[in-house]
Order: sequence, then C-alpha cells, then structure tokens
Amino acid sequence: MELKRNILDIKGIKVGQAENPTAKTGVSVVLAEDGAICGVDVRGAGPGTRETDLLNPINTVEKVHAVVLSGGSAFGLEAASGVMNWLEKRGIGFDVGVTSVPIVPSAVLFDLEYGDAFVRPDKEMGMQACENASDSVLLEGDYGAGCGATVGKLRGMAHCTNSGIGSWSRGNAKRDSRGSADCGQWPSGIVYENGSIIVHNYCAAELPQITVTIRSGQTTYRFGGSYDGTRSLSGKLLNHMAKEVDEE
Repeated sequence: MELKRNILDIKGIKVGQAENPTAKTGVSVVLAEDGAICGVDVRGAGPGTRETDLLNPINTVEKVHAVVLSGGSAFGLEAASGVMNWLEKRGIGFDVGVTSVPIVPSAVLFDLEYGDAFVRPDKEMGMQACENASDSVLLEGDYGAGCGATVGKLRGMAHCTNSGIGSWSRGNAKRDSRGSADCGQWPSGIVYENGSIIVHNYCAAELPQITVTIRSGQTTYRFGGSYDGTRSLSGKLLNHMAKEVDEE
C-alpha cells in the first residue's frame, strides 16, 4: 500500500470540505464513522471550541465520530450541528437508548475580517462537507476551513496571506502502519522548489535568506531558502519531507 502522506493514511478516516470562496470561509470535517480516540490541546487567548471538555480521559465518552474545523469565529460552531444531524440520520453516535448522539468536537478560526463577516459556516455547510467526504482524495490549500485561514498579520490584515489547510502522516507502508496525522493550518507561503524553500512574506526585503527548521518527533528537517513574497502553499514541501522520511 502506497502511503499518501496525509491524514487519509489512517484507516477508517474520511475528510470532507465545503467552502464559500467569495466570502472566504468554510468547513473541514474529519469523519470517523466507526469511532476514534481523540485528544485536544486548547491554546491561545481566544479559543472557540465545542465538545472539547468531554475529551478528558476521566469522562465517559471514549470515542468521537467526527472532528470539525470551521471558519466564522464563534458563529461557525453551528456547522458542527449539521455534522451531528448528518451522522444521526445514519445511526452513528453514542448509544443513549432512545437515540445515538454523535460525538463531534469542533474548533473555529477567526476569518471575519478576511472575507464577508456576515457569511458564516452553518448547518447546511457542515452537512455538505460530510456529503463531500472521501477516504481517497484530500484537497489541501484554500479549501474548507483553510479558505479563510490567514497568517502574517503582525502588520495588520492588509498584509496577511492565506495559509490554507493541510495534513501530514508518518507510517511505513511495508508494515501496513496506520501512522499518525495532524490536520490544521499550514502556512501556505512555503514551497519546496529546485532545492530551496520559497516563502510568501511581506518582510521579503528584510529577510532575503533563511533556514527553515521543522521538528517532527525525534526527526529534524532543515531547509535553506529565500523569501520572494509571491508564493503560496504547495504539497511539494510535504512530499519532500516524505522522501526524507523514506530515506532514513
């Protein structure tokens, strides 16, 4: 089995996404219809989450049936209700006798200043993301929650750039390993091209050369490259990292 080097390498996982490209917002859902162990680490001064407290290992629920990432700030938490409805109609969830309650932790990002502040992910968009779910094709970049994800805001929103969404997995195809994966916002300014890292950054004039260091577990990757202020995220960097892992 050839590894995809993304979250779909984990058996039983599907990913679906829906977005409004004009309003610059969207939803990404990771479906685990048979249930999956899940953990969370909430950071930052303004978190927007739902159902994350139940992930504490001392609580009753042991598995989740989906994880939702959404734009729209706190308004976007509504999208998780659409995912719950989609799962409930299929009899998927925690059996409480009278029905099955889908366990769907979710988190949001603040994209209200990037697109249309009055168009937010809702139940319908959450359900559409479920309908789009696949275990073979993963769209990365300006899709789902990544549609409105931004970085480079130190100098204000006028200088930000879209960061998109992506994932990474580690495993060994020869051992049929399930590996592990992270799904989140990648700074879409990073591209591996002709032996260099090219990064979209508005401080290009101040930082003509840089070494990018990425640590994954006990492995450290170092790339030398330059800023040119024009590039956006590509899978080339992740593919290069996968090659480095295979060669170890």
